[in-house]
Amino acid sequence: MGLKSVVISNGLTQIGSQAFKGCTNLEKVVIPNTVTSIGQKAFADCMSLYSVTSLINMPFNLDETAFKYTGTNYDPNIIYMAATLYVPHGRSAMYGNVASWKLFANIMETDMKFKLTYVLNGEVYKTYDIQATEVITPEPDPFKEGFDFSGWSAIPYLMPAEDVTVYGTLKPGDSIQDVDAENLDADSIVARYSMSGLPIAAPQKGVNIIRYSDGTTRKVMVR
Repeated sequence: MGLKSVVISNGLTQIGSQAFKGCTNLEKVVIPNTVTSIGQKAFADCMSLYSVTSLINMPFNLDETAFKYTGTNYDPNIIYMAATLYVPHGRSAMYGNVASWKLFANIMETDMKFKLTYVLNGEVYKTYDIQATEVITPEPDPFKEGFDFSGWSAIPYLMPAEDVTVYGTLKPGDSIQDVDAENLDADSIVARYSMSGLPIAAPQKGVNIIRYSDGTTRKVMVR
């Protein structure tokens, strides 16, 4: 299917020449404020591109070939005409006067922060406002005594320029397993709890709640 969306990592300063040239399936690009130069033909011939979000507060002169079409079937500026350039609030006039950002026919202002929402068992669990291009730190797995957590659905590494919702479920856990303490798979254990839900550092005689690295939780009877 090919690359459809690119979020440039916050902290990157340069996008090299022809970095994404010819990525015909690329539809959306998000550029952080830290970028200070974009090379020639960096996004040339990206014919599916319809959304370019630039968080750059002080736009620099852009080489006009950065988003050019280099073939012969269409106008060389077709990408500039078809894609919408989204810029920070209060910066549209500035972009409209800087070469070659002004080649974009549609320049719109946008927020720099977007919502990351965690939904657990069909209800909103937590919501965060995160700036686009920032690294997302995944929410820790929720814990409920006697329940297994499914794990969160796919979470982007970098926050895109749009709201994101991820999903997870808690379901009743497995039946109690009767084992010797030395037979527990310690390498895959990430946390232990007593039946009252208090963290414990080592196996205790009686029922222990064990959370494993794969996200599952089990009740274990330790002899």
